[in-house]
Amino acid sequence: MTTPQMLVGVSNVLLVGLWYWMLLMTSVYFHAPFEKVSGLLVGVVAFLFSRIPYPGSQADTIPVAVARPVPGPANGKPEKKAQ
Repeated sequence: MTTPQMLVGVSNVLLVGLWYWMLLMTSVYFHAPFEKVSGLLVGVVAFLFSRIPYPGSQADTIPVAVARPVPGPANGKPEKKAQ
């Protein structure tokens, strides 16, 4: 990994950490317990609602990748020809 990529990665981690810290402080200092619990419930219900498949959705027609053995030697080394 190069230095610019590392810098971007660390910057992103710090930014996301700052966002979570700000969200935590906002919920602790500016919301009552009822608002915290009701917000959690609404968020969980909305997530579960988004996971319900609906008629016409592609949920049941998405092809599933199946691992198939690759022909050839099992150990990855070329086979020696019989003489």
